[in-house]
Amino acid sequence: MQAYRFLRRVENRLQMLRAAQTHVLPEDALDRTRIALGLGYADWTQLYAALQVQRDRVAAEFAELLAPRVQALAPDALTRYWRGLPDQADTQVLAAAGFADVDGADQSLRGFVQLLGVHSLSDAARARLDRVLPALLHAAARAAGRCRVAPRARPAVGDPAPRQLSRVARRTAQRVGAAG
Repeated sequence: MQAYRFLRRVENRLQMLRAAQTHVLPEDALDRTRIALGLGYADWTQLYAALQVQRDRVAAEFAELLAPRVQALAPDALTRYWRGLPDQADTQVLAAAGFADVDGADQSLRGFVQLLGVHSLSDAARARLDRVLPALLHAAARAAGRCRVAPRARPAVGDPAPRQLSRVARRTAQRVGAAG
């Protein structure tokens, strides 16, 4: 909270200086001195040092808060699985991600990637599909742990995840192809 208050005070002084909405530190030495004195600092160097401490504090807070999301954006096993289809994908990745019917999901995805519509996508459309499908796989893996068919019903119904994944993947390819 201390950093927030400090940064808001600096922002307020910057805006008061020129009576404008701004977040840019002044270049002019006189303006810098006015802001420093207005905030109770002897000179610009002291104010700037205090400002940097608060910026670093806020940056560290955000880095800690967003770290799991940043790590999730790095290429991961499901992304490598998708990019390896149809020949070099390892089904153990699907098992490790939590898919209940690994073989069914793998067969659906291998079949999907070999569809003529997917093969004939433009480079731009294929790049979009390569961004969308790993996210879809992550969502399907998360849902696989929560949305299980009751064990007694499974022989009659089967595991719905591969069929649903295949349907969604086909629709995605159609939409991505249309956008390309």
